[in-house]
Amino acid sequence: MFEVVRSARLEIEPPERVAVMKFFLRRMKPEKPTKGERASVISSTGVREYCLPSSPMVLWLETDERQRIAEAFCWLRRLGTTDSLVFCNVGNGTPDTAVCAKRADGLSLKTQNFMQRAVFTLNELKADATFAQVDPYAEGGRGQPFDKQLYVLPLVREQTGDNWMIYRREPFEI
Repeated sequence: MFEVVRSARLEIEPPERVAVMKFFLRRMKPEKPTKGERASVISSTGVREYCLPSSPMVLWLETDERQRIAEAFCWLRRLGTTDSLVFCNVGNGTPDTAVCAKRADGLSLKTQNFMQRAVFTLNELKADATFAQVDPYAEGGRGQPFDKQLYVLPLVREQTGDNWMIYRREPFEI
């Protein structure tokens, strides 16, 4: 299934609005156990950013293996870090690319308002990446299976505060 996902075209459509909050907090997290010991929980401090979407984020994955991918996505329980949650619902359709994330190098700086938009870095799988390079349980070195790419979301700042921001979706000019 790795080969199918690696080569599939992906579009990311954010919700209509997103509230983003940044906090300094203390949380409990699992400690990495040493061999033969049970895992325990330790206290950790740090800055965390939380996003509250007004509706689901939509991922459009173009593939000929629709049923296999749909089943696999329904097994997901988190997206990214261990304190995130995800629920997958599979449907049909075609993305409106004007409201999907774009690689920054493909957008005109003059026509798009980058100062107000959400920008992030995404690790894209290289065309020659292997499953062993991304397998978290594999032994040994992994090499460099990812290319870091800068992406821009079709979201613009609507309101801001000391530790929060509200974005609203605004289509790109295509």
